[in-house]
Amino acid sequence: LFDFALRVPHVPRVTLRHQYRSAGPIVDYISNTFYGGELVVAQPPEGVKVPQDTKPGIAWSHVGAPAIPSKGNINKAEAQAVAHEVKKLLVDQGYSGSIGAITPFRAQIMVIEEAVRAHVPDDLLEKAEFRAGTVDGFQGQERDLILFSPVVGASSPTSNLTFLQKDRRRPNV
Repeated sequence: LFDFALRVPHVPRVTLRHQYRSAGPIVDYISNTFYGGELVVAQPPEGVKVPQDTKPGIAWSHVGAPAIPSKGNINKAEAQAVAHEVKKLLVDQGYSGSIGAITPFRAQIMVIEEAVRAHVPDDLLEKAEFRAGTVDGFQGQERDLILFSPVVGASSPTSNLTFLQKDRRRPNV
């Protein structure tokens, strides 16, 4: 479609100028390779609040899936792990950044919300702009820190895996 649009006479070309979602080195590569150096980071990563004793980036904590598949696409152990991490950050460490929790499945949102609210005072959650949502529902939002609850494991129904494989871009949110 882009190639077709370029062939339409007398239509001005509009080029992306600001990238809001990627880190500087990634944007620099894209900018230099595809945009003639004109694409810039709109939100510099220096503004992101990183929890104490961590580095910016991705960290993985393995939480085992239930041995027997649960109804409703939930993993209570993952929800408890999210709640523990949010409590550690907000209550124990006094983290001042924003926090979100994302999951592919709606049912897991409620389990996460319930677990987090049982361990963390509402005022701290409000201050951290805490929100749990699906990867699709969270699209377009930003937080300093995102906790991801994939829910799937060896005992997951095939339908869970199929749902995730339908659109491999989902985890990119």
